[in-house]
Amino acid sequence: MIQITAAAQTEILRLSRRASLTDPQVCLGISAGGCCGQIYTLDVRARSPEHPPEDFRPEPSRMDQSAQVFVSPSALPYLEQLTLDYSEDLMGGNFRFVNPTATQTCSCGQSFAMGLPPVRTV
Repeated sequence: MIQITAAAQTEILRLSRRASLTDPQVCLGISAGGCCGQIYTLDVRARSPEHPPEDFRPEPSRMDQSAQVFVSPSALPYLEQLTLDYSEDLMGGNFRFVNPTATQTCSCGQSFAMGLPPVRTV
């Protein structure tokens, strides 16, 4: 399950209001690039039941607000334990992707690499 923090929820709703989206949806995915080989993608857009986002599927998430989360099926193994956060610092605001299954991340936090999942002992 993907976790979305209160700070990320607030920013998603702020972006939605700014773009006049009354029923927002969040589309998460990955693409090739960055220092570590893969980068996270995030798109906030209007929800349309008649035209769901292509190549994305609804994903259960912990988010108290109304935005629905969609994830690219090919990205789901990389994102299934992701926490989406938002923070502001002297350089401005940015979404942060906290991924406990990433084996490597770059200093900006936007690029990551994945290895084999850790072995679990019983």
